[in-house]
Amino acid sequence: MANKLTFTQTATILNQMLRYATGKDDLEVAVNETEFVAQANTMLLMGYEQFTNAMSQTLSKTIWSIRPYNRKLRDLYADEIRYGNHVRKENAIDGDFEDDQTINLVDGTSVDPWRINKPKVIQTNWYGQNVYQVLKTLPRDQINTSITSSGEFGSFITMVLTNTSDMIEQKHEVTARATICNLIGAKVKCDPDNVIYLVDEYVEEKGITDPDFDYRTPENYGDFARWLYGYIETLSDDLEERGVLYHKNITGKEISRHTPKSEQVLYVISKVINHIQTEVKSVTFNPEFLKAIRYERVSYWQSPKDKTRVSVIPNYIDNNGQLVDNDSSAVDIDNVFGVLFDRECCGYTTINYWSQSTGLNPAGGYTNTFWHFTDRPWLDLTENAIVLVLGKKTTNTIEPVTVGVPAGSTTTYGHKVNTYQTGVQVNGDEVTGTLKFVQGGLAETGPLSGDGYFLALNWSEPAADITSIKLGLNPSMGTGLVEGIGDVERIIVCKVTDKNTQDFYVVQSDGTHKLTQGFDLSGLTLN
Repeated sequence: MANKLTFTQTATILNQMLRYATGKDDLEVAVNETEFVAQANTMLLMGYEQFTNAMSQTLSKTIWSIRPYNRKLRDLYADEIRYGNHVRKENAIDGDFEDDQTINLVDGTSVDPWRINKPKVIQTNWYGQNVYQVLKTLPRDQINTSITSSGEFGSFITMVLTNTSDMIEQKHEVTARATICNLIGAKVKCDPDNVIYLVDEYVEEKGITDPDFDYRTPENYGDFARWLYGYIETLSDDLEERGVLYHKNITGKEISRHTPKSEQVLYVISKVINHIQTEVKSVTFNPEFLKAIRYERVSYWQSPKDKTRVSVIPNYIDNNGQLVDNDSSAVDIDNVFGVLFDRECCGYTTINYWSQSTGLNPAGGYTNTFWHFTDRPWLDLTENAIVLVLGKKTTNTIEPVTVGVPAGSTTTYGHKVNTYQTGVQVNGDEVTGTLKFVQGGLAETGPLSGDGYFLALNWSEPAADITSIKLGLNPSMGTGLVEGIGDVERIIVCKVTDKNTQDFYVVQSDGTHKLTQGFDLSGLTLN
């Protein structure tokens, strides 16, 4: 339930608004309803434009004091001062030790003190930002009602602050989830040695040879849970040691890192912890080391409907330290239990937060107030980070299908393919050629109706063990990805609304693994 502003708080807010509107700095806090209403009337007499402008300034400064909804993954947030360390980071590379030259001195020779050994440094840089806006419309009559007493004014301010804050908080949380999911996907892509499959580690340590071992059975679960806590604590200890094992290294420029417990962040899936505490009552996930690190239980990584799964197309760095942001193959990993990482590894900060109101619309009798802010996420894979997977490592054996182009004489939806596309080819992960404008579309209703451009593609038959193959454009203005299993002709027609932002995707699943193929459409010509 939203917090209720007290009389003193509403009076303080009103005084802030008066100061902004009048430029005075010595207004006294209202002490009773009579003075409150008098000051409220003063505000209204100044005019609605001044009132709403003052309100926008006041709310932008006050919004963080009322926060019924608190974003998750809060340790990913960094203020502007700390984030400044991430725009450009200089990293010193360890050199080799040399023999002490004071030993074994030889008569008649000299020791050169001027030999050059330049320090090895690698610089990492971060760019990019996501800009957001929140709009609130305040009707004139609503303002009139809210200003008649401190109670109504307090309710009004609380409503505006709470709703706006909830929206902004959730947007920050979405940024945080996207950041941590990109970290997980990037580790799978470029630092797989630090994606640890916990069941494999347990089986190896315990010397278990049964290929069908299941840690979830009653006879195994308690011992596995106790081992799990100890294993994570050992990893936490290991991160405090200076070394090169737990992060991505650049060829020829290995960086030694250490992460004190005070700088470690551990996120774990609460579903698993709750299950352990229920099933194994003698075990509580509250070891002493958790008090020394930044620990948070997370309900889900990406979707509350599939709590432990992460499915992303991440950006990451290669062995030369170059950004890889054109790898269209997705990472799809399930049973992600937790992530243990250095707080310098990833995060986000918020800058350029401001708000402003328009003047009163005399025709509509309302005022619009806008809140603006910019989230800037970052990821530094040269910092320590470990992904913990509650399962065994399995090999994805799904083979990609071949995507091609149907013959021009093929009829789809009553139209020959060559009437709406010519010279279309699939080369690697790019689709090129020319799409012709079709007035009225290819169908009377549905996603292929209406004027526009249309693309026809086909695909080869998937393997027999494939249970689902979905195809289509993303983002899509129509049906999105559609199921292709059972389609004998294996032809799909999509409406292209923006070739520069839409990609064609094929997603196969065998019930355990997924394989995503992506195809760039920006090379198409719209005629």
